[in-house]
Amino acid sequence: MKISTFVAPSIGLSVLLGLSAQGATTFSYDFESEADGDLFKGGVTGWTQDSDNPSAFGSTSPLAYIGVKDFGAGSSNAGFLGTQFGNTSPNTSTTVSGALNVAGAPLPLRGVGVSFNLGIDDNSADAFTGRDGFSVALRDSANANIAQIVLTPTVGDNEVWDVAVGIGNAVPSATSATVNASSGYVFKVDFSAGATDFSYGASGGGLPNAPFATLGGVGLSDLGNDRDDP
Repeated sequence: MKISTFVAPSIGLSVLLGLSAQGATTFSYDFESEADGDLFKGGVTGWTQDSDNPSAFGSTSPLAYIGVKDFGAGSSNAGFLGTQFGNTSPNTSTTVSGALNVAGAPLPLRGVGVSFNLGIDDNSADAFTGRDGFSVALRDSANANIAQIVLTPTVGDNEVWDVAVGIGNAVPSATSATVNASSGYVFKVDFSAGATDFSYGASGGGLPNAPFATLGGVGLSDLGNDRDDP
């Protein structure tokens, strides 16, 4: 496996609630209160990990952990999803979920925007050719999907991932958007009465200014958690 790590930097998730800028309220989640090296398996406040960390020769290979990263907007604590040192058999995958507990969202999620920073930190110097795929899903308080973004390795290019998006439990739809290894991005999902709009931009600029997909509206009523999968 080529070690490819999904990173959600410190302003990893920001939820903007409200139908106008004047009346908007912002809810943010970051990892600045955590320590470098903390593990998501029992060590990161408000987050859970569904798989045990693999161990070999008396040491643990964390599947998700806190580290420090700078993708162009300054160094900060980041949540890393992907084996830290090199995966061991049976090449375990994992899911980490963080509670958002966003109350008061306009129902059914009209005028709500959700943005988050992410990137892929790829060890291009290793000898492995396989690469990880990742996904991020917003879920409601009943743990049902609201929207998701899926990153799949691009065929024929070891430094690029294709971006697909989905709403609810529908199969994600392919888009023309891609992300490059070792670059940071800010993604945004905007919910309106009849549409769900996806956009992104470079994390250094902090503006998700490139629309790349529009799907139908969602009928779910509130935001409950963020789910990340390698």
